[in-house]
Amino acid sequence: MRLLADEGARSNNGEQPTETMAIMSKPGFGATANPDAGTGKARLRARAPIARAAIREHPAASSLERIVNQIKQGIRERRYAPGQRLIEADLAAELGVKRQPVRDALRVLAGDGIVQLIPQRGARVRKLQRDELREMIPVLAGLLTITVRLAIGKLNTPAIRARLQDAMDSMRHARRVGDLVQFHRAGMAYGEALHGVAGNRYLDYLHGKLHPDLFHDQLSSALHIESWDPYLEHFEQMHAALLAANLDQALELIAAHEQSMLAMLEPRGETVWR
Repeated sequence: MRLLADEGARSNNGEQPTETMAIMSKPGFGATANPDAGTGKARLRARAPIARAAIREHPAASSLERIVNQIKQGIRERRYAPGQRLIEADLAAELGVKRQPVRDALRVLAGDGIVQLIPQRGARVRKLQRDELREMIPVLAGLLTITVRLAIGKLNTPAIRARLQDAMDSMRHARRVGDLVQFHRAGMAYGEALHGVAGNRYLDYLHGKLHPDLFHDQLSSALHIESWDPYLEHFEQMHAALLAANLDQALELIAAHEQSMLAMLEPRGETVWR
């Protein structure tokens, strides 16, 4: 389900909804389990979820946020591979900054579940296991269902329709030339358009916390797909249902897509399309 945007929403006073953040940053949701629980190191790492809200209050807020975004962009562009160690000194040299802001940025990313802080070993790009991917898919499908419900009555302007059509055209072109990375990115662009139309800050926040744009390459590589043509056809059917404002059909297609992706994550690798 790579139809999702990476936009963090804010509450009415401009800060992140702290109760939701506390829930989603518990051990097991993002960063690895902490064997030093109760120690000074553990308490230091436990502060990572707070760092996101603190970014905008820190005197060096713009610098820290810039470093966070640069590391995230490196993951999107696959310059930092899943499981790859992120060495503070190397990142500092690459970004032209000191090591302390890099260390702070890695704590923020660990709180968001994008990297893992491993005692005595430093930081690594988070690598999702197959069971984590299977757990993520129904959640993404549920959020996409909400997005469609909110957006389907607002897709009648030429600009919005053109943006959705451009994304579909990009997917078709990527399929023709065999560029599967661009194929998925076009799907993400389609989802970003839907999110923009839905216009719900808490929905955007939840999408952002899952970071599907950062993990979609891992999901793609784990799927056993014999042919991408049925995948494209499925998108085209969903696109047609959305433009026709046919909510029931769109929701049926989302549910079928969810089941198909779960089936493709089975060890036997059977491809199931409905």
